[in-house]
Amino acid sequence: SGLGPKVYLVLESALVIEYTPGRIINMYDDQEGRYRRAVAQQMARFHSLQVPIERNQEEKYVKHVFEVWLSEEVLHNLECGFMRDSIDQFDCCKHLGDVQKLRDEITYLKSAILNDADHVMVFAHNDLNRSNILVVNENPANKEDENAEVELKLVDFDFSRYFYRGADFGRYFVDYRDPSIEDTEDQPDASAIPYKVMLEYIDHYRKECARIQGKSYYENPKNEVDKILRETKLFMLFSCMLNMIYGLWVAAQNDPENRDACLV
Repeated sequence: SGLGPKVYLVLESALVIEYTPGRIINMYDDQEGRYRRAVAQQMARFHSLQVPIERNQEEKYVKHVFEVWLSEEVLHNLECGFMRDSIDQFDCCKHLGDVQKLRDEITYLKSAILNDADHVMVFAHNDLNRSNILVVNENPANKEDENAEVELKLVDFDFSRYFYRGADFGRYFVDYRDPSIEDTEDQPDASAIPYKVMLEYIDHYRKECARIQGKSYYENPKNEVDKILRETKLFMLFSCMLNMIYGLWVAAQNDPENRDACLV
């Protein structure tokens, strides 16, 4: 489909893919309309794929995140083991000391995801962070032209599966930062993605989905802007939690270098 490099070989623990020269997209690119349009269009194309793999595995994946990566052993370590000692040593992540509160937040989030039958399922990249989006042709001569095309390639399909549509929006948006705005102690998320920018991405996404799937795409209430926005906000929370849980899981392996880096 041209959305990413060619996959030459799939092994149990590795993929062999085509070498593709380019650079990863960055937070400065996010400030340009042509890059925002290109990311949203690429996401829409990816979500429109019909891939012959197993479906209905979303519950298994969500539970793996919340129950395997964040196992009882990890939670116990966080409460009174060497992870607790590292938190005290570096005077960081104090909010993680209340393990029961963390359990309550996870219970709420897991329920909000799994108990809403109205979520739209698509073939999702499922790790759509900037390091997995390559800019392979950006027409630098037309940099000031908002209508100039930017060619992107998606890479790293290790977690790709049929999953919730909001997951890719949430993953990308939660890492958004406006480099012209400085976060402060009073406003720690001052540089986070603005509401109007979310709407811009969603607008480009819906237009591209309608181009691929036909005008009937707009007629489905599940594809309305507010519906996609609600999914996006929920999975921004999921992505934040996923980042934290993965860091805790790596730290729990008790490799001193990775442990301290993850906690800090």
